Amino acid sequence: MYIYSVEEGKYIEDPRHPLTVSKCKKKDVKPYLSVVIPTFLRKKELFRAIRTVVGQRKVRPIEIVVVDDSPGIFTIAELSTLVEDGIIIKYIPNKKRVGAPISRNIGIYNSTAKYIAFLDDDDEWDPEKSIEQLTMFETINEMSLCICYSVDHRFSQIRVSKPPAVVTHKMVIKSFNLSSTSSYMTTRSYLDLVRTDDGHYFDPSLKSGQEYDLAIRLSLHDPIMTIPKPLMIQYAPKGGQISLNWKNKISGIISLYSKYHNEYTILEYIKTVGLIGMFSLGYVLGDRIYKILTPLKEVYERV
Repeated sequence: MYIYSVEEGKYIEDPRHPLTVSKCKKKDVKPYLSVVIPTFLRKKELFRAIRTVVGQRKVRPIEIVVVDDSPGIFTIAELSTLVEDGIIIKYIPNKKRVGAPISRNIGIYNSTAKYIAFLDDDDEWDPEKSIEQLTMFETINEMSLCICYSVDHRFSQIRVSKPPAVVTHKMVIKSFNLSSTSSYMTTRSYLDLVRTDDGHYFDPSLKSGQEYDLAIRLSLHDPIMTIPKPLMIQYAPKGGQISLNWKNKISGIISLYSKYHNEYTILEYIKTVGLIGMFSLGYVLGDRIYKILTPLKEVYERV
């Protein structure tokens, strides 16, 4: 098992094994798909998310890797009640809280399938999501990331996020319109191409936008493709969300600018300044700022 050593600042092998429950007919079966779910203090939401993975049609076996940043609120015995035929659940409790990006990275290190998808503990999938994305991967050879439309229940509104059918590196740099991490499916080989020297896939140095950063790096190798169907639901979680943490949002924008500003056009510079200004207003307007930001974003993306 791989864990993250806070003291050493790196991912290391641990002699223990993940706590695992399985209902696969073959003992050493290799999963077709691994799903990484980081979780923190959301037991009810986590179990709902897992049920939507178990409910995926036409895909077996599936390995679900739960990385718990709040160990102790549930047990592997409780997780075992969710297991059905062809499902494997691995449970990895972090010794210290490390945050969602590192938890996702731990999940990647402990997954075993060729295809890897991500699901936040407060989101859920449509039953057809996995088979739709896997079919696209098997049809298109040169694709670094597969995403889908999503139904977004956040920010006091409901809208459908509709990324373009094909998203190039230049398009990702221009504007982040890729649903969320819960829509992502990629392969281990592509993830290994973008792993940093520090062993990170998702960059924990960013206070926000880690999924955007991963997509930017993946798109350097091959395009991102979109399933034009709303196959994922994104909820406003209890206990707050990163999208309403204005300090972290602004910090993430500045960090992304520092990483990629050499590729920015004048439009990207304007976007960066505009976003910092808009999220600064978030301290006053709260999530109502998105009712202004969303239509502006749609206009910007058409320019």
